Amino acid sequence: MRIPWHRGGIQPQPSSLNQAVLTRDISCHISQNIFGTESAYLIPRTEEHWFNTNEMLLYSSRPDAPESNSADTTRNVLLLRSDLHHLFDQGRLVFLPKGGA
Repeated sequence: MRIPWHRGGIQPQPSSLNQAVLTRDISCHISQNIFGTESAYLIPRTEEHWFNTNEMLLYSSRPDAPESNSADTTRNVLLLRSDLHHLFDQGRLVFLPKGGA
């Protein structure tokens, strides 16, 4: 007897952080595509020491809802289409602040 894949318990479960980002963003911040998206860290988790040393939590948390002193915060992650995420991780795509009016 064959069990359909969706009943066989082989469904990937997104992490709570990824689920929160997907719920918040819904689509890619650049292309607005809803398919093939991934959570992209603005400051990589591998740079946790830099994140903490430079007190980036001041910029990545709300004062009324402080989060742990970690790069694993929804304010450090945004949803990107997978190819754009790859380009961003390679340093071939950057985000620049918009000039004030």
